Amino acid sequence: MLPRSEKTHDDRTFTLLLGVFSAKASKGGRFLPAVRDLLYDVTGCHPVTYADTRLTGQGEVPVERVLTNASVYNSTSLKRQCLDYMLFFPYVSPLDGENGHEPVVPATCQIQKFSVDRSKDVGAPVTQLSDHYGLEGSLAIIESPAYLSAQRPEQRSRGTDVLGQRPADGYGNTDTSPLAAEALQREDGLAEESMAELPVVEAEAKPLPTDSREPADTAADVVKLDVDCDASPADLADLALG
Repeated sequence: MLPRSEKTHDDRTFTLLLGVFSAKASKGGRFLPAVRDLLYDVTGCHPVTYADTRLTGQGEVPVERVLTNASVYNSTSLKRQCLDYMLFFPYVSPLDGENGHEPVVPATCQIQKFSVDRSKDVGAPVTQLSDHYGLEGSLAIIESPAYLSAQRPEQRSRGTDVLGQRPADGYGNTDTSPLAAEALQREDGLAEESMAELPVVEAEAKPLPTDSREPADTAADVVKLDVDCDASPADLADLALG
């Protein structure tokens, strides 16, 4: 069985790098929490993310041959490396003495190889999208007790409620206070006044002059309409037939 990677948490360079990220020195009299290596937390090791190989009947062979230099697989120190990480810096409150709630915490972390399925993508020149594997992770957002218990103003909507019955006021408004009712009545009154000011449609039918070149069997009751403003198709039809 092939080793997953030569790199471990005992690697001196990697350990020093984590120490720098973790900011071991105090900041403003407080010690910052240590940075977390999420893939290591999940797998317990550093999986290979570059120049991966697999065992076959012919021995150890490269997994990817197009994007990775072939000479890399001839070097024990270059092949099967872990070069990709996902580091998480825990939340630190800007207020002294505040502790407890973390708004964001790690949830998952795994390798995403982004392999190319040649049975579906026939003729693809590569077997994966990069010479490196990718890392895929997710975070969980934790709402604080103070946020959950806080009172928030209700949103008022004048649109159609397509998810259920409309409230009694007809506008999707759940506020039944006297001030809200008075405001709705005032708006309805303004709408009625606006409708009352719309112009009345008037139309007059006049005979159309007869064209001497027109065949004798052409309908004689053709009229021309002079319309002072827009009218509905039904109104125009009544005027033409009348």
